[in-house]
Amino acid sequence: ATEALERIYGNAENWKELIPVLRRKLEVLSDTDEIIATHIRIGEIFEENLADYQAAVEEYRQALDLNESYTVALKGLERLYQKLERWQDLMDILEIQLQYAESGRERIELLAQIAEMLEKEFLKPDQAASRYEESLEIDIKQWDILEALERIYRQTVRWQDLVSTLER
Repeated sequence: ATEALERIYGNAENWKELIPVLRRKLEVLSDTDEIIATHIRIGEIFEENLADYQAAVEEYRQALDLNESYTVALKGLERLYQKLERWQDLMDILEIQLQYAESGRERIELLAQIAEMLEKEFLKPDQAASRYEESLEIDIKQWDILEALERIYRQTVRWQDLVSTLER
């Protein structure tokens, strides 16, 4: 019966009726992957169809509690925390993503995002510079990162670091 209601409400895009059906489904599921997928589905409905971002956050969080490296939940929380301007929560999610990043390119993008937040939202240029430097250890040929370091070192009067950056 639950599956039939899920199909009917889903096809009719009757989101407010679908959510209680999905919650009932959660009560009987035992497979962790299915539980995670259902939390993600509920979170997406709250985020995309009902614009209830806090409820979406809670669902993505529950999925993440079951699997900390679940990319869909991490990306969902990243989007929502950005939208809600919850900078510390966003920073925490980016740090988790960094732990599980598989490619150098992915690590570089996350480090740059973290560094930019440290610089602009948290006003911590020294910590931002450190994260930018970490990114350069992966790939030195990142002109935008070198420019960001140049800017930070000028603002913080770190002349020796500025000279080193300009020489690269």
